[in-house]
Amino acid sequence: MARRSRLSALRVPSALLALAAAFLPASSRAGSVPAGFLHEYLVGPPFGGWPVAFALLPDGRPLIAERETGTVRVAAVGATTSVPVLTLPDVESVHPERGLLGVAVDPDWPASPYLYLNYTSTAAVTKIVRVEATGDLSDPASTALAFGTPAPLIDSIEDLFGIHNAGTLRFGPDGRLLISVGDDQRGCLAQDLDDPHGKILRISIENAPAPGGPAPPLSDLDPGDNPFGGTGWRALVWAWGLRNPFRFTVDAPTGDVFIGSVGSHTFEEMNVIPGAANPGPNFGWPEYEGFFEIACCGDCPLPVTYTWPIYALPHPLDLISIIGGPRVRSVPSSPISFPPSHEGDLFFFELYSGHLVRLQPTGALGDPWEIAPPIAGQPADSTWGTGFPGAADAQLGPDGALWFTSLGTESTVLPPGLHRIRADTSAVDVSDLPDAPGEALRALPNPSLAGRRVEIRATGPLATVTTALVVDAAGRRVRALSREPGAAEDARWIWDGRAQDGSPTPAGIYFFLAEGNDGPLGALKITRLR
Repeated sequence: MARRSRLSALRVPSALLALAAAFLPASSRAGSVPAGFLHEYLVGPPFGGWPVAFALLPDGRPLIAERETGTVRVAAVGATTSVPVLTLPDVESVHPERGLLGVAVDPDWPASPYLYLNYTSTAAVTKIVRVEATGDLSDPASTALAFGTPAPLIDSIEDLFGIHNAGTLRFGPDGRLLISVGDDQRGCLAQDLDDPHGKILRISIENAPAPGGPAPPLSDLDPGDNPFGGTGWRALVWAWGLRNPFRFTVDAPTGDVFIGSVGSHTFEEMNVIPGAANPGPNFGWPEYEGFFEIACCGDCPLPVTYTWPIYALPHPLDLISIIGGPRVRSVPSSPISFPPSHEGDLFFFELYSGHLVRLQPTGALGDPWEIAPPIAGQPADSTWGTGFPGAADAQLGPDGALWFTSLGTESTVLPPGLHRIRADTSAVDVSDLPDAPGEALRALPNPSLAGRRVEIRATGPLATVTTALVVDAAGRRVRALSREPGAAEDARWIWDGRAQDGSPTPAGIYFFLAEGNDGPLGALKITRLR
């Protein structure tokens, strides 16, 4: 089943550093997103290679991984450039699908200041290593980080071919490390539980070795509650039957793992591993792709049971690669979070077209998903966003926004580095706000002195609202408010008179907006006196 590699069609820039000046953040290079959203270019060049993956430290600093060089870079919060803080010594990156492919931060950082890296090595194996950080572990304004000698967790995943190396690392909510491994162009291995290829692995990090030491036996990585038990590789398998699960994300509230699996000639797949009582799903590759049996790979064992993808993207052309993205979870306290109208929806990019697609669950038998209905300003009915070719790693940020890296190759127009799609915090039209019926919304006291606390109460239908926003008289967003704990019929919000950044707000007219899925359900004018 020889075929052209997906990433090989993206030409490696001959002089990426020389092009850095051309890739300054600029609105002319912004992608197209619906009304109420904004695409931002956060961190740009210089880069020494493709910025293929990223992770965020708890203090908000991004870590960006370069594929070819094996370098990890850090940027201070708010900075538009980054500095190198780590370079792996043995990265093999001659083929565009090899190199440093994934990065994850220890969930207990800074108490456990470890970084985890997934890369193909010069020893013809894929390695998963851990490195310890020193320096400014919790200073969002600092780039003073240093990393020690890598400690190998896994160093025995054969890498015989240039493609299908997968590469994602993510932590689940239980603290276990999840790893995606491609089939290495040997599809039958995806159906062999005693081989790591074509799998999602789940390991314990509690028995990590000392820096520079040998990798531990696989038994030391066994978390003890994976679905297949046994010994060796099968004890580490979380899901199998995958071709090239290049990017996956973990839904924090449920532990569900959403996988974008790059297909062959017929379909790209979005698959899900349930976080609760995971049965170890077999997604069928190489016997199945999408919803169909295919003629592939010779005499492989036929899966006894096969788990359908939740969505399959057909492609008549060869050059298409799905980049699995996150499930949206709104953050009420963040004014730039995706709104409640997108709660629970799933996003993925397509690497070559640059399309960004939004999926919703149908609730039908087997839990298939479908393209969400279009919203105002969407570029096309089936495409939530466009203009993002080269998007390579997408995650939900702690701010409820969609963060992603772009490769920024010569064949794309999206500049390299770290990007974000967020709610647009520009002005709300306050001339046409819906009045709250009767006493459905009340502010106490109102009027009030600037700087004093105001309590807003909702009754009737508005008592079901969880998300609220304060805007000023010009419609500019001032503060997102979270509902106070209490009974369902007792909806209360407290505004301390401060803006989202903690600064005091001046006297004047403000509006409290009770937010619904499609905009404000009710509004209340609040007067602040000197």
